[in-house]
Amino acid sequence: MVRITLPSGNSVETNFASTNPILHKIANGSSIFCFCDDNSGIEDENNDLFYIEKEIPQTGDEKKKVRVFKDNVTVKSEDGQTVYGCIEHWCPMGGESGPRGWFMLDTTEKKLAIAQN
Repeated sequence: MVRITLPSGNSVETNFASTNPILHKIANGSSIFCFCDDNSGIEDENNDLFYIEKEIPQTGDEKKKVRVFKDNVTVKSEDGQTVYGCIEHWCPMGGESGPRGWFMLDTTEKKLAIAQN
């Protein structure tokens, strides 16, 4: 578990190992920390602002429909900024960081370009 200091000055305990590459991305600003309760509807799989339906191949010709996060979403970061990117880490129950659910948003140009193709 690693404690990180957020842009707002708050710090949270995460479920990251000290070797997790996401820590470097947090340090250089390409991964943004966000709280679930600052983003109304993000925990509701039926919310079309954040989720889409995809078909997952099953055995034979069968496919299963599931709801997944969109490749990129616009959300509010923990310091109140509006940011756009791909949800790369999801911790809706909070856990070690406390009772608030949270997620990390990847805002790198590479990730955004891949998602647009």
